[in-house]
Amino acid sequence: MRDLREYRAPVSEEEFAEFETDVLAGFVLARASAGLVDSTICNDTSHLELVRDWFGRLLWEMEPADADVYFGKVLRDAKPSTRTGRAGALAVFFQFLELRHKAELHNLTGRVVECPPNGLTGPLGNGAGDGAGAAMPRPPSGRNAANGAQRVPPGPAFRFNGVVTEGRPRPGARSTRLRHKAAGRTRRAQAPAPLGTRQPVKDSRASRHGRTASGRPQASPSASHTATAFEQSWWMRLERTVSLLATAATLSLAAFTWVSLQQVDNEQAINREGQITDRYNAAVENLGNQAQEVRLGGIYALQRIMQDSRRDYPTVIDVLSAYVRTHAVQPPKNGPGPRRPAQDVEAALGVFCNRDPGWGSDRLVIDLAGTYLRGAVLRGTNLTHADLTGADLSSADLGQTSGPALTRVGDPDHVRATVLSGATLHRANLDNANMQAARLNDADLRHASLRHARLGSASLPQATLDHADLSGADLSGADLSNAHLTQADLGRAFLTEAKLTGAFLEGTDLSGANLRGTDLDKAQLTGANLRGADLRDIHPVPENRTRITVQTLLQARLDHTTKLPARLAQDPRVQRALEKGGRI
Repeated sequence: MRDLREYRAPVSEEEFAEFETDVLAGFVLARASAGLVDSTICNDTSHLELVRDWFGRLLWEMEPADADVYFGKVLRDAKPSTRTGRAGALAVFFQFLELRHKAELHNLTGRVVECPPNGLTGPLGNGAGDGAGAAMPRPPSGRNAANGAQRVPPGPAFRFNGVVTEGRPRPGARSTRLRHKAAGRTRRAQAPAPLGTRQPVKDSRASRHGRTASGRPQASPSASHTATAFEQSWWMRLERTVSLLATAATLSLAAFTWVSLQQVDNEQAINREGQITDRYNAAVENLGNQAQEVRLGGIYALQRIMQDSRRDYPTVIDVLSAYVRTHAVQPPKNGPGPRRPAQDVEAALGVFCNRDPGWGSDRLVIDLAGTYLRGAVLRGTNLTHADLTGADLSSADLGQTSGPALTRVGDPDHVRATVLSGATLHRANLDNANMQAARLNDADLRHASLRHARLGSASLPQATLDHADLSGADLSGADLSNAHLTQADLGRAFLTEAKLTGAFLEGTDLSGANLRGTDLDKAQLTGANLRGADLRDIHPVPENRTRITVQTLLQARLDHTTKLPARLAQDPRVQRALEKGGRI
């Protein structure tokens, strides 16, 4: 037990102001923990501030006579609802002080806190603080009226710092600062707290002395418990839950939209593949029709599918290759054959001409082995890695093709050559074929027949032409560097300004060949027949000279009919070889 009559020495005014702010903040938290809405709490706080501004001192110093003067004179002309609300707020505040801070206030001030209207029959004494309706208090007694007359002059007035002022009450600087502090503490107390329990931070050293870290009196445990309960109130939990649900709903909607778009794309892809499959089946059926125009339609339909579907590209090439092999067969032995392929066969070959090399067409093998393509027009056809073993391409047109008619002739940007790089033309018949500027890099032309073929400016580096028949062929300006021409027949062939650098010409027949300006540097001419060949320079300038050394020339068979440039003909070793007409 503690005697309330014992109290300590008074504290400073600054500590009283801070303590008053803490009491007001605790009152706000207590009202909030009781379940009152914010508007009700704000109204109670406003009522208390107005009473405090009129009274001019700490509210717990208010006596019953002060309350009689305030409600009997200052608020006499106010509305009944205003008097009732203010009386109720003041009564609840004093009940809060009696329950929470009665002992603490006595220890600081020596005053026993009690509600000012105690002992009266007015509304405050009858429980106005409990929310019941309140009327105006009874007129003060003579003694109280006399005291009130000394305290406040007649008429509406308020007291501030001991000075009586007439007029309507106006909040001063002290009350304004007090209100701001209380509002700030209220906002901090109402800040959203995370879900779950959060223990308040405690200062052990300050707690031992019964004060906070700032030196103010430490709040009671019940007030701390109330603040913690308020931070963890169901309203903030509900607000966070709603926010999380809204976020989850947004993410779910985004995921659903993405899945829907993917599903639509998949369905469109499936429909597109189904349409291509239907078109492919219809085109293949048209290839077996008896009418040529229907077959042509099927070929062009397959060409369109090849352009639209990269997946079906190899399949279309295989189907059209089989179609050409089936409809361009060799005629009976020693029997006459057509002078040129049928229109549908040429259309199928045209598909090879227009295929896109960027889709890996250079790695596809076009199987045209044993086909009869005499007189076929294959200008600009891409037959890379094509298998033309035993194919008859006699009189075929495999020359380069140009662009539109308005294009300047010779414009390299609009010239397209027939591509036979890496093609297998073993024993192929290419007599009289037009293969101007054709690309035959690494092509296999062993035992192929190329008599009188036109291969001007053709590209044949590293091509295999062993035992090939190139008699009378036009190879002027052709590139045959490092080509294999062992025992090939190049009699009376035109090799003007051709490039035979490092070519293998062992046992090759070059009799009567025109080799003027030909580059035979590092060529192997062992046993080559150069009788009657013309190796003279075209012009005396170095660029147009026939490039061949004496050592290379002496490896071949020469005679007096071999025409050599003067710089070589005057060499004594060459002269002896020409006289003997054979190899030295």
